[in-house]
Amino acid sequence: MPRAAGGSGKRDQPEGGGGAGADTGAGGGSSRTPAPPVQSKARGRALATAATTLQLVGGLIAVWFFLAWRWSASHSSLLERELDLLGTGAGSLFFIWGQTLGRRARQHLNEIIPTAESIGDDPFVLYLRPFEDDSSRDRFDPTPRGAPGFPSDLLTSGLTGEEQLVAALKPVGRVIALGVPGQKLPQAGARRMYLAHDAWQDTVLALMERARLVVLVLGAGRSLMWELVQSVRMLPPERLVLIVPMERAAYDAFAETAVREFRETAEQMLRESGRSWTPPTLPAYPPHETGAVSEEGAFKVVVHFEADWTPRPILLKRPLVSGDQLKRSLKRGLRPALERWQD
Repeated sequence: MPRAAGGSGKRDQPEGGGGAGADTGAGGGSSRTPAPPVQSKARGRALATAATTLQLVGGLIAVWFFLAWRWSASHSSLLERELDLLGTGAGSLFFIWGQTLGRRARQHLNEIIPTAESIGDDPFVLYLRPFEDDSSRDRFDPTPRGAPGFPSDLLTSGLTGEEQLVAALKPVGRVIALGVPGQKLPQAGARRMYLAHDAWQDTVLALMERARLVVLVLGAGRSLMWELVQSVRMLPPERLVLIVPMERAAYDAFAETAVREFRETAEQMLRESGRSWTPPTLPAYPPHETGAVSEEGAFKVVVHFEADWTPRPILLKRPLVSGDQLKRSLKRGLRPALERWQD
């Protein structure tokens, strides 16, 4: 089997948890495009209405009982105060339930792109990531700290990690990702395309050429490594952004493997076509700073490249209090690309 990072940009069936070509057990080697998820726009709109209602009612209940609890500190019995806290908690649960229904509604309403040709001429961002990490991107922000007793869940945006990345990238263009074959519904966030198992590489290369910006989340898998090698081989540096969701040790191991793949690809290109290619380097992991994002699987570092492929890593930090913590953090981390590409 050819190596994943072959200079020709082609290889056999993908293995592991790579981005567009992660093995899913469905349609191995088949040229037939997998059936897209079955969405219901009517169900999505109904769920969105229910979600808004639950969040509004739950938020009002939580705030009402919280204020009653604060007032009762010197006016009520211990039992009444405990009941007020229970009411605050019940309101928060309704609010969280509404957020969960809202996410499901957006899954039904998310756009599925039938073919690459149907994308049109509007600018877009190509979002590449390991399929196996999708569950980490489907979570809501952790609850920020608030005043004692305050229902801090009300301060969260109800947007998933992927949705906040899409929101941060909105000034550059709409965000398009490849969908996981066989999934019942697309994730909320980037618009999805579903590709045949043996045709995904050609489509990814074509989308890389057309995209205003390619955002690639580092991770495990030969397919993801293939995407990384092809992106640094064919894209100008200002059109590539890498996002690191790993801790330092895992990133160091990944970078070592990537540099080796870069070197082997350059040697193969020289041997097969006589073309010389000087691979870029990946940066050292930034030193830890107070407030840096630390949750497992969360985006931690954004890497930009200068015109000469000099890497510039930016450590992501969480705001102290924010309803969309990740979006604000990503906007700071993505600022060089946003300033370059926004209309």
